[in-house]
Amino acid sequence: MIFSAPTFLFVFLPTVLLVWFISRRSKIVLLMASLLFYAWGEPVFVLLLIFVILFNYWVGELIGRYRTRPLAFVFGISIDIAILVTFKYAGFILSNLNAVIEYIGLSAIPVPQIPLPLGVSFFVFQAVAYLSDIYRGRIAPSHSLFRFALFKSFFPQLIAGPIVRYQQVADDFASDRSTETIFANGIARFTIGLAKKVVIADNLAPLVDRVFDMPSAELGFAVAWLGVVCFALQIYFDFSGYSDMAIGLGKMFGIGLPENFRHPYTATSIREFWRRWHITLSTWFRDYLYIPMGGSRGGALHTYVNLLTVFVLCGLWHGPSWTFVAWGLFHGMFLALERTAFGRLVNDLPIVFRNGYMLLVVLFGWALFRSPTMSYAVGLLQAMVGLHGWDSLAHPLALFVDPFVALIMVVGAIASVPWTCPPMWTQKVLRTVSIEGGSGLLGSLGYVTSLTLLMILSTAFVATQTHRAFIYFRF
Repeated sequence: MIFSAPTFLFVFLPTVLLVWFISRRSKIVLLMASLLFYAWGEPVFVLLLIFVILFNYWVGELIGRYRTRPLAFVFGISIDIAILVTFKYAGFILSNLNAVIEYIGLSAIPVPQIPLPLGVSFFVFQAVAYLSDIYRGRIAPSHSLFRFALFKSFFPQLIAGPIVRYQQVADDFASDRSTETIFANGIARFTIGLAKKVVIADNLAPLVDRVFDMPSAELGFAVAWLGVVCFALQIYFDFSGYSDMAIGLGKMFGIGLPENFRHPYTATSIREFWRRWHITLSTWFRDYLYIPMGGSRGGALHTYVNLLTVFVLCGLWHGPSWTFVAWGLFHGMFLALERTAFGRLVNDLPIVFRNGYMLLVVLFGWALFRSPTMSYAVGLLQAMVGLHGWDSLAHPLALFVDPFVALIMVVGAIASVPWTCPPMWTQKVLRTVSIEGGSGLLGSLGYVTSLTLLMILSTAFVATQTHRAFIYFRF
């Protein structure tokens, strides 16, 4: 079940809201709805989720009671990471190990086909952060199994984040913080996220799939860049749309989830890009891996090694593929370069050139990210630098671009800039409308009318399209 599917929009969500209101906003309803939400998509792996909840609650209590003893902490983290490795990386590890084994003439090891539970990367990282924060003395254990279970399974953020830390939502789960104003803000945020997904991301997806389904050796310069630029817009509006919908749903139930995007394509460096893109993941790697490894405290070489290590692992977090490793290494390399004279040179450029540099690096990175194999990525990168010619006779640019796609691309480009970013313009407009205590009737009517039209447009696309899973569901 995905947020943009008719079943969720017109059955699950209205039913949960109705029962929640009838029960006087009972948190028990939220827990039951969250477990049902996950079981709907994962009827077997919901048992894995329940195990992760019970196990980490128990280990968290042990760490809180015996904080000076690291055994419980190491045990808990080891089991969590083992779960992630088993379900997500076992096949990748064995396949690469078999390549070495077969090279030296030995028999290959059978590779098990293990299905990937939805959201396992997210709820495992969330658990690791919880145990780490208790061990470091940053938070106290939950002491309430019910509250911890709701924190771990809360359905808006369960499948694809944001990666929420316990201290960010503990007070919201402990008491009823919902108000009419927060609920109205939640509806607005959810509506904008839905439009991002079904109006922009889902309408660019077919073109992206067509480009990346073709042999990369047959791509010309124009089509290669079209596919990569459209993918850059697709993944941004797909994932930021999910995050907006998750944050909006959280607000509807009085739960404040952290921001995950701050118009990243307006950054002027790769370092700034990662402060704006998938914020809860980048800060997770910073706080629980980069800083414990020594961060930038051990000299330049040590810092570069730490950055490359962290971003290789960040790439692997996205999936068991060498293209993700290459993508992470690529970003890590530029993050290291920006700490050298190269970074000082970039900083001295006018802002438009700094933004152009960032976009070029990110777009070449997306080419690696979206490519199914490294050999495909090599061919695509060759096309992007002009080695295959401007256009392909077999796949000319005219076959891919039509007025509707061009319109969606323009809308996406405009909607990527700060003044149209939902968190900013929503707050700006809400200051003038009645639900925020303002007195402007015209402003209120205009705002509500705009959101209503946006919801009608989004609903029309939901009704006419085959709904697509969010890209980050795969991770």
